[in-house]
Amino acid sequence: MSSRPPRVFEWFLGACLPPGSTREGVLGDLAEIHRRRVMSHGAGRADLKYSGEAFSLGIRYLWLRIRGAVPDQTGPDAGDPAPSSSPSRAKKPGGRLLAELLQDLRFAFRSFLQRPAFALATILTLALGIGANTAVFAVIQGVLLRPFPFEEPDRVVAIWADRFAGNREVVFLRENATSFETVGAWSPGWGSAVTDIERPTQLEAARVSANFFDLLGLRPALGRGFLPGEDGPDGPGLVVISHDLWQNELGSDPGVLGRSLTVDRVSYEIIGVAPPGFGLFGVPRHDLWMPLPLDPGDWTWNAGVVQTIGRLADGSTLAAANLETAGLAPRMRDAFGEGESYATETAVIPVQELAVGDTRTMLLLLLGAVAFVLLIAGANVGSLLLARATDRRREIALRMSLGAGRRRLVRQLITESSVLSALGGAAGLGAAFLGVRTLVSLLPGDTPRLNQISVDGPVLLGCLLVSLAVGLFFGLAPALAATRGSLENSFRGGDVRGGGTKGGTRLRGTFVTAQIALAMILVTGSGLMVRTIQNLAAVDPGFRTEGVLTFKLQIPGGVESAITYDEIRRRIGALPGVTAATSTLHFPIKEIGWTAHVAREGEIFTTRSDLATSLYRSVDPGFFEALEIPLLQGRLFTEEDRVGAPEVVVVNRILAETLFPGEEPIGRKIQPLLGNPDSLATVVGVVGAVHTRTLATTGEAVLYRPAAQVPMAGRTLVLRTDGDPLSMVGPARDAVWSVDPDVPMSEIASGSQILRVSVAQPRTITILLGTFAGVGILLGLVGLYGIMNYVVGQRTREIGIRIALGASARSLVRSVVGRGLALAGVGVLIGLAASRLLVRFLEGFLFGLEATDPLTFAVLATGLLATAAMAAWIPARRATGVDPANTLREE
Repeated sequence: MSSRPPRVFEWFLGACLPPGSTREGVLGDLAEIHRRRVMSHGAGRADLKYSGEAFSLGIRYLWLRIRGAVPDQTGPDAGDPAPSSSPSRAKKPGGRLLAELLQDLRFAFRSFLQRPAFALATILTLALGIGANTAVFAVIQGVLLRPFPFEEPDRVVAIWADRFAGNREVVFLRENATSFETVGAWSPGWGSAVTDIERPTQLEAARVSANFFDLLGLRPALGRGFLPGEDGPDGPGLVVISHDLWQNELGSDPGVLGRSLTVDRVSYEIIGVAPPGFGLFGVPRHDLWMPLPLDPGDWTWNAGVVQTIGRLADGSTLAAANLETAGLAPRMRDAFGEGESYATETAVIPVQELAVGDTRTMLLLLLGAVAFVLLIAGANVGSLLLARATDRRREIALRMSLGAGRRRLVRQLITESSVLSALGGAAGLGAAFLGVRTLVSLLPGDTPRLNQISVDGPVLLGCLLVSLAVGLFFGLAPALAATRGSLENSFRGGDVRGGGTKGGTRLRGTFVTAQIALAMILVTGSGLMVRTIQNLAAVDPGFRTEGVLTFKLQIPGGVESAITYDEIRRRIGALPGVTAATSTLHFPIKEIGWTAHVAREGEIFTTRSDLATSLYRSVDPGFFEALEIPLLQGRLFTEEDRVGAPEVVVVNRILAETLFPGEEPIGRKIQPLLGNPDSLATVVGVVGAVHTRTLATTGEAVLYRPAAQVPMAGRTLVLRTDGDPLSMVGPARDAVWSVDPDVPMSEIASGSQILRVSVAQPRTITILLGTFAGVGILLGLVGLYGIMNYVVGQRTREIGIRIALGASARSLVRSVVGRGLALAGVGVLIGLAASRLLVRFLEGFLFGLEATDPLTFAVLATGLLATAAMAAWIPARRATGVDPANTLREE
């Protein structure tokens, strides 16, 4: 672990300190303090403290040097000031430029103190744009850009990234593929009950191949990973635990290695503790890693429950790995007896890409939106700087007449804009810390690597670069315009370019038009997402969620677990306020579940790929009644559908139409179930279709089995209540623990909460786009108001004379508002044209409408023009109150 301070802030502080002993002493002291903090508190906290102290000290010394209170020092002796008039200093390369820079900085601060309102408005505007961009970039850095803590993470890849495979594929690739140094597997989502810690707890476990940690090049914080052979069918019961579990539940016990841990009532030996913050490929949480048997006798041999991973061999590339894997697919089909549709997609991608998934599109969309906010804020600042330059036209003309060159004046003005931008960036940095916390709370809970989002060194550097870029980019045009013009006109009080001339007015109009156009793009995207949320809210999920409470239970033991579940259901069902109690292996929308291959009895097939597929649900009696899923034909499950009774199934309408088009499904038999070709089950009922994945996806076939005929360790209890479902959590927990005190409850949620989580991603985009659009509109309208107020101020005499000559106030207001609407109209048209291209990025998030929805475009454009007209009307109305007598008296 390096104890080197953050280089950006070390460089910044060194640049602000006077050269000599002061610089060496301060930097040395802070470096030593940082080293001690790294050892005691860790690099993250030490870097954060160093950054804050370095920035604070740097600003303080820079201010003192500008005031001349701290002279520059040279030579080895501390405290030996070098006079500014020293010939040796005057001859130093860059000495003159540094002196001029300090002079410009001093002059800039004095001018800001003279116009504090202007400086404050500019800094706050920039802080808004820079802070929002920094916060979003911090999220992107943590989720998308931060490399995994693996050895050479770019060489760790996911194979068949679009699907889960069986252990047979892992072994085949390990034995036949040459593009990979090694091939392994991991299988997530193994909910496990741990009972020998402080309280019974449901933990998230992953099954991994023995070479998993070596494949990643990951060294545990304590102990070791798995050794070859420890993933065999008779391997020892071993487990690696997460760093959080070790700290929070086991008290950071250094003697934890060798301790036993009871997982699902089976004892495992702890052999290692994972490094801090180690996650796995986008899965929000992992607590345990246990061996995954790569054995033909294990049920996972041909079940699609593992993600295949590999490390590229030296000299191999992604392209070569993709080519080889695709070439091996026919051999694998022959070896496993699969059909032509097997392994048609053999994508090999970096695990980092697998981890972020669809989150990448959402975050890049938000980055683009917040970049528009920054551009709007920058254009607003450009208008303010142009107005400031107009007020200073006499000062600039006087300096030019005294011999100041245009280049020198431009540099002075750009220095002022850069200082304002830097101060805005500093203020924005403070806003970014709050913004990051807000963003993390708004992002969906399944967003990968949420715990790694922070304002770190790269984010701070990005904030600094953005601040400097904004100051230079939006300060250059006003600076050039302010120093271009006639000295004679300036001294006579006439207009100069960049001030009251047509050129300056056109530049202001350009800024405003750009702001309105960018705001139009933002508000269009926001409007489309608002309509999407409205459309999703109107969707009937196919089941009733009001009054429903769900929670997860993990009871190992096969048939014994079914008996325990029955007793728990009975006791919970007897609670006051509970009208129904049932359970399911996978709750609709909340969990996707397993896939079953299904065929009609007697249907000839050669491979599973030839069969119809459906989602698989294992449910208890009362499930359909509790969720009010309608029965269309036949009957539902009863308590008589148990082990030993004839195997039965209930299918949804879509699966019935797929298997028995135009035929009567009741009484027909289907096969196989979950890859068992010898099983036959009778269709006893047909139920309505429900939304199984999200509210936006429909049309999926679903097969239901009685839970008693296929006992499973983990189940979701479903309660229907006649009041607030969350008020039943306590009584339900007591009922569970009265049956078995070692059974933990987890993932507690009401039916309404499940529906809200299912639309979390579009809701997040809607909230953030709406916020950015609101800020953009506000800044755009402020800019429009500012230019119209400026134009009216320039025309005060003209307006007074026209009123004195009989012009009506209405015509004058119409003239001014018309000019404002012309600027806004051009901006709206440009924004509409750009929106048709840019909002296509939203297509994957929209539901029930097109990305070019004309109604949304028309309503939003009309609303924006109406508010723009109001922004122009206020200064126009005020201008008509000019007293014509005073105007004529001045003339």
